[in-house]
Amino acid sequence: MENCQEFVSLLLKTNPKELIDRLSEGMTGTTPILLYLSQRREKEVLAGELADYLSVSTARIAVILERMQKKGLLEKYKPIRDKRMTVVHITEKGLAVLNDAINNLRSFIEEKLSVLEEDERKTLIALLEKLVKANAIRKQVEDNANAQA
Repeated sequence: MENCQEFVSLLLKTNPKELIDRLSEGMTGTTPILLYLSQRREKEVLAGELADYLSVSTARIAVILERMQKKGLLEKYKPIRDKRMTVVHITEKGLAVLNDAINNLRSFIEEKLSVLEEDERKTLIALLEKLVKANAIRKQVEDNANAQA
């Protein structure tokens, strides 16, 4: 189904945190972390940032990241500028595990969308695109309001 990849991509853009929360019920606990890291591969991601994003303590995220590092899913290091910080990067193995999870999701969505006609799937994609745009505008308004506060 050619629209499925586009659908998954749009779902990930509508409200990533909410979607990750819902998806993580059927995936491993590491999937949200891998997704977050994969979307920020060009940036330094701090362990504390992950803890905030996932609403867990820094002690809890440290344990999770240590376990993931042992599995080869990510790398951690202490930057020279501040040894109190921990920078986290996804590995190729982590990307492969994430891609498997996304492919499983894609299969699930394809199965669910198979009851729709092609024109209905296209309409759904168009509606999701509209939601993505509306969500982006809402987030920008919130960010501007927070910056002025």
